[in-house]
Amino acid sequence: MAELARTLRVPTLVGLQARSDPAVRAARELILDGYVGNALVANMSQFTSGVYQRGKGRVWQAWRQNGANPLTIGGGHSMDIVRFLLGDFTDVAAHLTTQVRQWLDTDLGHPIDVDAPDTISVIARAHGGAETTMQIAAVPSGASEFRLEIYGTAGRLVLSSNPQGDGKLLSGAKGKDALAELPIPDRLKVVPPSADAPRSVNVAHAYARYAPARAGGQPCDPDFDAAPGLHRFIDAVERSSAEGIAVRLP
Repeated sequence: MAELARTLRVPTLVGLQARSDPAVRAARELILDGYVGNALVANMSQFTSGVYQRGKGRVWQAWRQNGANPLTIGGGHSMDIVRFLLGDFTDVAAHLTTQVRQWLDTDLGHPIDVDAPDTISVIARAHGGAETTMQIAAVPSGASEFRLEIYGTAGRLVLSSNPQGDGKLLSGAKGKDALAELPIPDRLKVVPPSADAPRSVNVAHAYARYAPARAGGQPCDPDFDAAPGLHRFIDAVERSSAEGIAVRLP
């Protein structure tokens, strides 16, 4: 599909909507402009609230073969933010576990066995050399949500969950300065504030960015080429864990 879209010069879009978050895009611009210098090390955590009682609408997510779990959904989106900011990874070592091995099927009233991973630990190296750790987990309570710290030779950036909405908060510091919240350029806020709603505003930003690209026949990120790259990385994470090896990515 990606090859056909390139041949026909058709702008495409995939649902990696975190790339359209104004704070994420602002962080990318700062990194490209040299705000952190050479990125040296990064740490990302994504702790979300686990749901251990489910009816037929979601109980199927208990089984790994169905492909919808903290690694492939929330983890996939979060790891893609890191890839978007630091570039693709060249090496990965990972460990996947299922810490909560039973859920309650609320329709049938009895527990079911679970094998979908709910805890993911990843060590990866970006093309630019940044050593990166990522931990993703569904936890019983008190989830701290998303946090990404990037440290470089000239400064640091921190992206964190915004308790007031779906968008991220961006903080930064040059050199040894104290960390402070950074303003997000208005030109990156392509959705009016009246449309802001938790868990949907980034999707709105993605469509708002795609509309003029589609009308003008111009490329728009994330396109069809972005999706296979992420899935190749997720496949490498799963292979690394299953085989107990570090995996080299092309």
